[in-house]
Amino acid sequence: MIYVYCDNCEKAQPAIFEPLTSDDLNPKPWGDIVCSVCHLVLATLSADQPGEIVLVPAPPMVTELKMTCNAAPVQWRGRTQDGQHVYIRGRWGQLSVGLGETFDDAVGNSQVIGSCDDTAGIIDSELVALTEGVLRFDKDVLRINEA
Repeated sequence: MIYVYCDNCEKAQPAIFEPLTSDDLNPKPWGDIVCSVCHLVLATLSADQPGEIVLVPAPPMVTELKMTCNAAPVQWRGRTQDGQHVYIRGRWGQLSVGLGETFDDAVGNSQVIGSCDDTAGIIDSELVALTEGVLRFDKDVLRINEA
C-alpha cells in the first residue's frame, strides 16, 4: 500500500491508483491518484508517449459550472471538486481562468490562459480544449449551454 499526503484530510492516507483511461474530453490516456478516505484527486498520471507514464499535478476538476453570459464577454462561474470557486471569461479575444476561496478571489486571481472568439459564444467542446491542462470537467457538468 502506498500512502500520500492529502491536503483535505491533513495527513498521509492510502492512495487509490485509478487505471489509465481516455475519453472524448481527454483523449490522452490518464488516471487519477485519489485519497482513499475523502476521494480528493491528488494527482494525475498521464501517458503522453507510448510506454511512458508521467506524474503531473491534477488540474482542478470542475463539478459545477453555469454560463452567466453568452456573448462578449462569455463568462462562467462554478465550483471545483475541492470547493474552490471558478471564474472563466472570454473577452477581447482572450480567455481567462481564476480560482479562489470566494468568487471574488477567483475573479481577482484570473489570468489569461489563451485566445478565444468571444463574439460567437463558446461551446462545451471548445471550452474543454481551451482550458486543457488548466481545468478538467466532470462529465455531468458539461451541459453549460442548456437551459
